Amino acid sequence: MSDEIRLLQFMICRDFHLGGKQDFYTAESVHSNLYVSRFPHRFEATYVITCWRKDSRFHKEVLEYAFEDGTVIKTPHMDIEPVTDSVLFRWHKHLFPADLEIRKPGLLTIRVNLDWKPMFESYVMIEKAP
Repeated sequence: MSDEIRLLQFMICRDFHLGGKQDFYTAESVHSNLYVSRFPHRFEATYVITCWRKDSRFHKEVLEYAFEDGTVIKTPHMDIEPVTDSVLFRWHKHLFPADLEIRKPGLLTIRVNLDWKPMFESYVMIEKAP
């Protein structure tokens, strides 16, 4: 097993809660695609969740939301502290940015950057609800 930091989980959901010391979580409405009632649309109470296995270094996590037209919206950084004896993992709950406006159906790329380098990329189709 490598001692370097590693992204363990990534999901998009409506809400997310850690189970405290019970080592479980509850995620509501986990999405692979997002359906909206109309365009333009802004997401409220929609989150990207990441879980990192920490290492001995301090890190910065930034998400990028990229549209097909090349527009990119970046989130402020979130800190990932070095590993301690009792805390090996770090969960982050990222609210979709308030300025993220979906104007038409299409593909949204969500990129997870660690220390300003891409570490993971996911694609979400955004469509009008049937």
